[in-house]
Amino acid sequence: MSYTPEACYAEISEYCTKKEQPSDACLSGYEAALDGAGVIEPEDCAASHVGLALATAIYTADDAQMEADIVADVPSFVLAATYSGGRVGGRAARGTTDDGACHVVFKGTDSTADVVADLESVYLEACTTEDGEPMGDCGDGFISQYGALRDDGVVDELRAAVDAGDCPGGIYVYGHSLGGAEASLLGAELSIAPPGPAVHVYTYGEPRTFSVDAAAVYTTTVDKVRWTRWGDPVVAVPYESLGFGHYGEAGSSTGAGPAASS
Repeated sequence: MSYTPEACYAEISEYCTKKEQPSDACLSGYEAALDGAGVIEPEDCAASHVGLALATAIYTADDAQMEADIVADVPSFVLAATYSGGRVGGRAARGTTDDGACHVVFKGTDSTADVVADLESVYLEACTTEDGEPMGDCGDGFISQYGALRDDGVVDELRAAVDAGDCPGGIYVYGHSLGGAEASLLGAELSIAPPGPAVHVYTYGEPRTFSVDAAAVYTTTVDKVRWTRWGDPVVAVPYESLGFGHYGEAGSSTGAGPAASS
């Protein structure tokens, strides 16, 4: 059984209506088409719902309230840790669910430091993994904030959780807007040094994160659903003319035209 993009979109819209959060904070209006096939597997639609809950709740600064907001939609979720990028901004959280999955979510733009990271990302720079392995070129501000979160332990502690046997159900990575860029960076890093369990990335309204060449590589190596919405300006920046590209396939929620795809 598969969902059409419209059916998955309808379920997500219903979720947003129930949450009474029709704004971008609830990420309503997104729809994806995987590899142009026009279908979404049930597990991807279900994971996208979990991602919505986490990507919405991560904007809540209080950890206890954030966990309560997630548990309201994902009852078995247990918060393991949160991470801060300090002066360069950014926030991430890690947790588990009773199906043995580990989840990591990155916050989008909601502070001056985040805006700075967005603006600095019009420049490409050579990006590396925590161990110094090349990742290709990516946005300067994106890797700066992601690097600060990495320094705070988000990657090391995820790998430690895997080593402890806490993630037999796989690793799921999510992010909205700027957080989507950071989720894509983590997905790329884990594809270069695989942790063991399968890694799945779900982003919502993500800007272009990598160079065209790097994006082409990760499209083939990272399992990713990139949700987008026709008319959302964030997905169209940084511009292709600056050398940026998307990885992961996505379609328009309105059918008004193609989503930014490169």
